[in-house]
Amino acid sequence: MRLLPGQGWDEIGTGEQRKTRYNRVYEVDHLRIIDTPGIGAPEADGLTDKEIALSIVDEADIICFVVTNDNQQKEEFEFLQTLKTAGKPLVILLNWKSGLNGSRLRRFIRDADKILSPKPVADPKTKNARDVSGHLRRIRRYASEYYENDYFDIIPVHLYAAQLARKGEKPEFENELYDASKVEDFLNCIRMDILRDGAIHRSQTLLGSTAGSVEAVRDWLSKKATGLHDMATELQKSRGRLDTIMSKAEAEAKQEMHGHIKSYFQLLRDQEVPKFAEHHYNTKPERLGNEWQNWLKKSSRINALQSELQATFSYFEDKVQEGLEEIGRDLEMMARLKMERLTVDESGPGFSWRNIVRIGGSLVGLAILLSNPVGWVSVIGAAVGAVIGWFASLFESKEEKRRKAIEKLSKELRKELNSQKSKELKKQTKEFEKSSKELRQNVLQHFELLNESIKAIRSLCRAGEVDLGKEVNGINRAYASRVLQWLMEDPESEITFEDQVVAVNRQFGNRMEIHTSLEKQQIRPGEDVRRVLQEDLEISWRSKQNNTKG
Repeated sequence: MRLLPGQGWDEIGTGEQRKTRYNRVYEVDHLRIIDTPGIGAPEADGLTDKEIALSIVDEADIICFVVTNDNQQKEEFEFLQTLKTAGKPLVILLNWKSGLNGSRLRRFIRDADKILSPKPVADPKTKNARDVSGHLRRIRRYASEYYENDYFDIIPVHLYAAQLARKGEKPEFENELYDASKVEDFLNCIRMDILRDGAIHRSQTLLGSTAGSVEAVRDWLSKKATGLHDMATELQKSRGRLDTIMSKAEAEAKQEMHGHIKSYFQLLRDQEVPKFAEHHYNTKPERLGNEWQNWLKKSSRINALQSELQATFSYFEDKVQEGLEEIGRDLEMMARLKMERLTVDESGPGFSWRNIVRIGGSLVGLAILLSNPVGWVSVIGAAVGAVIGWFASLFESKEEKRRKAIEKLSKELRKELNSQKSKELKKQTKEFEKSSKELRQNVLQHFELLNESIKAIRSLCRAGEVDLGKEVNGINRAYASRVLQWLMEDPESEITFEDQVVAVNRQFGNRMEIHTSLEKQQIRPGEDVRRVLQEDLEISWRSKQNNTKG
């Protein structure tokens, strides 16, 4: 903001392009004025102009917000919401932009008091007066909405007029033009504010705003602690949901596995046993077991069964993983609603609940549990051979002997397969349940560890919240003692918050209540107090009879 006599006038822009790209500091008459980039301008060197402007706010005692008469959209004032958190007094500068060529220059000098009057001018012939009044009303309405109060002055100036005067382009009108620009009115307003309330402004900067910044971090920790508590509760519920999902998937996989094994044995009984008996009814008993193994090896039954069982186990794994991903999505959505982010800095690393509940293949994977089916009936060779020999001694008909031998061998094979089926169903079920139990334990243990980690982080947040709360209280009490000293207009008084300030209740940027052991004093008018402090103030004084508020 180059409103300084003899400084920076060549740098003033016309509004068509950005002139200020960095914070610039000017000093005049012991006033230190920092000119920041326009908040709507493009980025420079990786930082937005908004970020550049905000970087200096904590150092300022007074904030001057500049608007023009040709750009007063409501969105332009949204930035005041951010400035409100600084708790600093606000002055709005209305830069009246109009041409000053030819006769307009003399007319402006003549009517400047009307054109730039901060109060409505009752002159229907002065069109500009009506214009500036409408702008002032609109500015106050928008600014009050976003700054949450109207404890601020709006000062109209004509910067271009001041520029022409200081650059010497109109030497015959130099002094009149500069006076008409009303720039000096603005500077005098700032000077008087600093002279009158400079001490409390410094306290606002050093103590009041610091308390607000610490309070913001404390609130952040409080919100994160609450969010983590909700996440831990939701994670515990999710653990139960996953247990239900796994139980259902396990039951379905077990049922499907039983179906595959039963179907396999049924195929052996109905198709492979008749064929094997037809070809091996007269095989020597001691060779029957090996022949049966070779027979099964040549068929595709075993490979088919293994593929079916593998598909069943993969189905079980997929169901568990789907359950985890579903829970992860739900947790991530909840985290976005309740947590926003877990990093203080927006540029910091992200945090994905969806990934953190994902279980790797080492936990979910199941091996094929099927034992070697080709050896299931290898032990029956001797018994079947004895039966065949017994039948051979009874029948003379070769064909009849052959038929009976095949029938008997088939019967014994089916009997053995039935027995083997029951054993294998029990064995495979036991092995599957064992692996499923291990998987369940691994997954649920993962959830438990995650839950414990969340609780630990939440405890740290709560501890930090408590510690920062104590710091905020101490800073607010120190600030309150400076406020009391300023209110009583006694710079020589020795008010110390340890002795006279009993307690402070403060809603930063809105309201402050001071409980003091001092007796009730004569203090500044409330409107003046609100304008400077940017907060409503209520004081509980000590009286001889009881506490009074003022």
